[in-house]
Amino acid sequence: MIDKKIPPLTVRKFDAKEYFETGYGGKVLEPLPVPCHDCAVATGFYSEFTLLLSKLEPDFQAKIAADWDCHNACNRACRGNFDLLKQLNNHQ
Repeated sequence: MIDKKIPPLTVRKFDAKEYFETGYGGKVLEPLPVPCHDCAVATGFYSEFTLLLSKLEPDFQAKIAADWDCHNACNRACRGNFDLLKQLNNHQ
């Protein structure tokens, strides 16, 4: 038997803006003309992150969306994210 103590788990909570700023790379990418065939946002895999982003200020949304690269074309922004943000903002 191993007699080692397991250290306590530390959980740090981020607010939404801090979460997105942590991953922000400062890129300004042109979005794809249409979502790619397996867009992670359009298929629902990352849509909860777009929903969270849609609750923040419009200027901040635009900054993050321009830096959110497509998982298939990393030199372009994710069109699915842009489209879902537009849809969510029109319904709020």
